Amino acid sequence: MPRSFAILCLACLSASALVALPAHAQKTVEQCASQLKARGYNIYSMDIDDGRIYDYDGIKNNQKYEIKTDMNCKVLLERVDN
Repeated sequence: MPRSFAILCLACLSASALVALPAHAQKTVEQCASQLKARGYNIYSMDIDDGRIYDYDGIKNNQKYEIKTDMNCKVLLERVDN
């Protein structure tokens, strides 16, 4: 009986950990790069600034761009990089 109770407790804790994730979970730098690629960018460099800002270098329409996003892929900066 105690063993089955322990297994039940572990199962409940595991399930609650899955439910506790926020709906707006942060995305990886690669996931955000995929979204930029879908917008027409050829991403050739990506980095994480200060652990909270994703920094990309990409090419679109034969122009080099510097792009910065937050951890939810919201574009914060998008400018031609000379």
